[in-house]
Amino acid sequence: MNLIAEFASWFFGRIGDAITPQDPTPMNPTLPPLLVEIAESQLGITESSKNHGDGIAKFWEATNYPDGYKNREPYCAAAVCWIVRSAMGESIAWSFKRPQSATAFGFEDWSLKQDASTQTKKNPRGDIRPGDIVIFKFSHIGIAATTADKTGHFKCIEANTGPNGERDGDGVWKKTRHIDLVRSRIRFTV
Repeated sequence: MNLIAEFASWFFGRIGDAITPQDPTPMNPTLPPLLVEIAESQLGITESSKNHGDGIAKFWEATNYPDGYKNREPYCAAAVCWIVRSAMGESIAWSFKRPQSATAFGFEDWSLKQDASTQTKKNPRGDIRPGDIVIFKFSHIGIAATTADKTGHFKCIEANTGPNGERDGDGVWKKTRHIDLVRSRIRFTV
């Protein structure tokens, strides 16, 4: 066995010792599955009046525009800010700043200013994965819950939408969208 092979065997043996079957918690949690889990926990939140309702005000606290709730602004981007902030938690020091944009298209600018922890892809076609932040051409945003199928459709969890897929709706819904509607996607690599 050569020196490199010996080192690799020793190194990966040591890594294997650090992760035991009794400890199912990964040493480095990844954001995408957490984003989907947290987004799904918000399904069913509905408005009691235009852009107001139980569970909606908290979204605005995660943005750089906290008056958005008072001003009854669309809250799709605010919800994504809140979902990302919730997934990031308090105990991990991340290498990037969390998004705080109150606008869907503002997420692209945010992502491009970050390190390699985020990847922005314009016109991603079928390159959609669960946990991606999906920015739509009609100034709307959500969290992908599935990959795109052979026909180009995928499930996306979105706030401020409705049962018919409108941009300015009445709550948090899981919608079926087509990749042709996607302007860009942001993927966390951490």
